[in-house]
Amino acid sequence: MGVEIGSRGVPTGASDVEPTVGVPTPPSAIVGHNALASPRIIGAMRAGFAAAFVLLVGSPAHADGPGPRRGFQMHYGVGVAVPAGNASGARGDTLGARYAWQVVPLDLGLGAKVSDDLYVGGVLRVGVGAEGSDTRVERACEDDDGTIDNEIACSAASYQVGVELRYGLGSADQVNPWIGYGIAADFGHQSIHDRVRARRETTTARGVEWARLAVGLDHRMGRVGGLGPALAVGLGQYTHSRTEVNGEPVFDGPIEQTALHAWITLTVRMVLFP
Repeated sequence: MGVEIGSRGVPTGASDVEPTVGVPTPPSAIVGHNALASPRIIGAMRAGFAAAFVLLVGSPAHADGPGPRRGFQMHYGVGVAVPAGNASGARGDTLGARYAWQVVPLDLGLGAKVSDDLYVGGVLRVGVGAEGSDTRVERACEDDDGTIDNEIACSAASYQVGVELRYGLGSADQVNPWIGYGIAADFGHQSIHDRVRARRETTTARGVEWARLAVGLDHRMGRVGGLGPALAVGLGQYTHSRTEVNGEPVFDGPIEQTALHAWITLTVRMVLFP
């Protein structure tokens, strides 16, 4: 500001107060060696620049985000799930024949960050929707008596209860991409309720979701909350089935021909303590 400072912090030229060409020297610049050239001032300036350099360059992970954290973590997600594969090895028994695509109103996880990058926790997922494309079920669910009242109600649902691991690829950053693996008990449920005939039929299949492979992205809004999308493919196998009519079991036993099925799930997750 009117005084050109040399490499040692002292004004250049013969005069300590020689102004820059065309610009008057402000009173604050007419201080000579006693202020700007003070070794203590210069040392403090250098220390400040060094600290700023360390913060901005030396620790890039913390510059972009709130830093990593450990301890309790929770997430809640909502989304949609699409069926794929086969419910069993029987001809035509695809997962889509039993269940249509579903709304996922609950994807709840409770666990902890056991390290800066690794999360371990339990998970509960619930999907609800309509019956699948099986023509026999579609005919049973038709309500074509010409009245306004819906006298036949059909529904389907799926549930997974298990554990999952997630590994963060940017756990200290504001945007944290992650990958995950999980294993869970797997349930599928169908229901047909005919009010006119006073008949309710339910079928529940159960098995294991052997691998739930997931990827996601958490936008960390500080160290308390986060929000982001997640895509998962859950690969499972039903091994047991139970069918009841009006509360009485008509079949309860193993599935002889098992097959591999999948739920492809897209959710938006809110994360507590990301």
